[in-house]
Amino acid sequence: MFNLNKVVLIGTSTADSKVVKTGKNTVHKLSLALNRSWLDKNKNWQKQVTFVNVDFWGEINKIAKGSLVYVEGSLHTNSWEDEDGNKRSILIVKANVVKNVNLQKSNKVQSEEEVVSTPF
Repeated sequence: MFNLNKVVLIGTSTADSKVVKTGKNTVHKLSLALNRSWLDKNKNWQKQVTFVNVDFWGEINKIAKGSLVYVEGSLHTNSWEDEDGNKRSILIVKANVVKNVNLQKSNKVQSEEEVVSTPF
């Protein structure tokens, strides 16, 4: 059976990216807000925001809060046990492409930065 684990997102950074040193590696952590709008059955606009955590490796300038960001990667689960012995898990995107994207007044998309990395 064929499986595919690929994620492509464009969202707004909810905070400045954080850098975490893990031995020889540097991991950048980012949270994106993904907005979704739709018309309900009564023809009223509804809005929903989904927050997604992204980890990426490589050299990149800090991504500022409010930046529009393009991400390609795959889904992974981090699991742990908390101090009370409860099992916890979180779904994250491990990115291999990250672009800080700006929309100019002409609505042309301009990419400022790109990281291509191999996190595994």
